[in-house]
Amino acid sequence: MTGSAENWPEMRHRGSCACGRCRREKMLVDDLSRASLSAALRHAQNRYEDEYEDEYEDEYEDEFDAWEAGRRSKTTIPALDVKWSAPASVKDLSVRKPGATDPTAAFHQPGKLRVYRIYKAGQRQPLYVGVVHGSGQSVAGRLRQHVSGTKVGGPTSETKQLHDELKKIKDLSQVLVRYGDIDAPKRFRHDPKFASGVEKVLTALLKPKFYERKTTSFEEIEED
Repeated sequence: MTGSAENWPEMRHRGSCACGRCRREKMLVDDLSRASLSAALRHAQNRYEDEYEDEYEDEYEDEFDAWEAGRRSKTTIPALDVKWSAPASVKDLSVRKPGATDPTAAFHQPGKLRVYRIYKAGQRQPLYVGVVHGSGQSVAGRLRQHVSGTKVGGPTSETKQLHDELKKIKDLSQVLVRYGDIDAPKRFRHDPKFASGVEKVLTALLKPKFYERKTTSFEEIEED
């Protein structure tokens, strides 16, 4: 590594030697190996983060050039994971100002690009899959809208059907919610359209009870 020196021991004896000097030298070799590996990994990570944006732009520049030239090309959709939270009940999330140590506090955080799924306790199929992306929106706030019936779609919309279902349930502690943080490339982490796209993919994957297959447009929800 440029600009640094590592004092590796000479290890003059055979590898099987168990004298005190060899034992000390073997411990030093192990320590230096771990330090070198850690430095290499940090260097690789920093380089990746610095160059990612340029590499991404170059990829799409090539695609644009191919399109201009009339050649066949492809677009690579970034791989991603959705990391789901522990569940909270609709009843618990009805509290508007939970304490800082309340386990549901994260559901009340505004301005996060998050997907969420609502389901009945003990049932695998969700009732509904949704997304929040407004600067003042939170998962808990959106859930209160689902329960109260404010800002829902038309009579046959998924949100109206969900509201009607929630009205029928007497014990809302048996209705659970999980939010999902989208582990996407940095370029997309603050893009509402990307989050909405992930919501649509999850809806097709999880097939919630209220799922209008023929509806392809996004339901417009005003920001809080």
